[in-house]
This record gives sequence, structure tokens and C-alpha cells, in this order.
Amino acid sequence: MTGGTVAALILPELNAMILAFCRVSAFLMVLPGFSSIRIPVRIRLVAALGVSVAMLPFVAAGVEPDSMAVGAELLVGAVLGLMVRMYFLAFGFAATMLASFTGIAAMPGAPLESEEANSPVTAMLTLTATAMVFAAGLHAEFIAALALSYDVLPTGQWLAPDRMLARLTEVLAEGFLVALRLAMPFLIFSVVVNLAVGLANKAAPQVPVYFVSLPFVAAGGLIVLWQLGPDMIGLFAVSARDILAGQGL
Repeated sequence: MTGGTVAALILPELNAMILAFCRVSAFLMVLPGFSSIRIPVRIRLVAALGVSVAMLPFVAAGVEPDSMAVGAELLVGAVLGLMVRMYFLAFGFAATMLASFTGIAAMPGAPLESEEANSPVTAMLTLTATAMVFAAGLHAEFIAALALSYDVLPTGQWLAPDRMLARLTEVLAEGFLVALRLAMPFLIFSVVVNLAVGLANKAAPQVPVYFVSLPFVAAGGLIVLWQLGPDMIGLFAVSARDILAGQGL
């Protein structure tokens, strides 16, 4: 077998691997969990290479990895990962609202998945939701959705801007709707407690009711979180699977 024959056999596979790696690496770069600063870069690189090998059967043959094809693959992968990312950001918004409603948002915390420090409750809920996604196997469904995207957007085809923005808006709206539903019990708790504190302050204006009630409000919020926290995480995982299962655009 001559060198030219070997090159003719290897070059198409190499081109397909480059294009698959562009879409997969852009997807994992913004995907929650895989994009965490706590995961070493080498681990993320190995994961991207492994998923790229799995995507080789879906890559269209005969497409050269020129600048246009590489740019299209990077855009498609980034948009798909951004859809999942926005859904998790919506859940983080719900966790922040929860902490604010229960009066524990001002507590200092350490950064876990990002470089920004959140309250301990927010960090705990977002990290638990990410771990729940991996424990339930939803990350495999996200990878499967990435494979299905090749049926809708073949290799090297650019994503239509209007379609991209419409899908991103839809996922963002659905994500924040789920977030508001998850935070609604804590909103009701906050309204009831603050109404009671306001009435008590009117009845005894000489007593600093607000400062006296702070530990009781925080304790009540933690009790509500203890009762509803597992259900919140489970409902988030189920809704993430239902909303994002068909994200192949």
C-alpha cells in the first residue's frame, strides 16, 4: 500500500474528526458540569475527544474543514450548549430568589462552579442540580441531542439567525417559568412572614421587630427548604429532560 493510498484513506477520517471536534468542544465548553472550573482542562479535552469519536458516524462525508465549515460547527455546538446553560442559569436564579425570600442571601459563600461567590444555599442547590443531572443520566441525553442535531443541521451548514434566536428565547422562557414555579412556595412564605412582621411592628413600634425576626425567618425558610428541596431538584431534572430532550433544533 503506497503512501498516497494511505493518505487517501486517512484524510477523510481526519477531516471528519476535526469537524466533529469543533461541534463537540463548543458544546461541552458551555455545558453545565463539563465546563466547571473545578474540572481539569485535560479531563475536558479527553471527554471532548471521546465524544467526537462517537459523533464520527453522523458527520457528513466529503466536507472539508475550511474556515466556513469550522465556524458553522463551532456556532452550532455553542448554541446547543448555551440552551442547556441558560436553563441551569434559570434554576440558579430560582435558588437566588429562594435565598432572598428566606433572608439568607447575604451570608458569604465560596465559589463552586463559577468564579463568583454565591450564598451557601444557592451554591448548594445549583451544585446538587448539576450532580442530579449526571446521576440521572441526563448528560447522556444531551449528548444524544447533539447527535440528533446532525439530522437537522448537517456538517458545515450555518444556523439561521432567526431560528437560533427563536429557540434560545423559547428555552429561556420555559426555564424561567419553571424557576418561578419552583420558587413560588418560598415567595408565599416570604409574603406571609413579612406581613406578620409588619403587623407586629405596627402593634409594637418601640420593639425592633425586624431585627428580632431575622433568625426566625431564616429558620423557617430552612425548614421549608428541608421539606421541599428534594422535590425541587427532582422536578428540575424532570423538566430539564422534557424541555431539552428535543433541543436538536
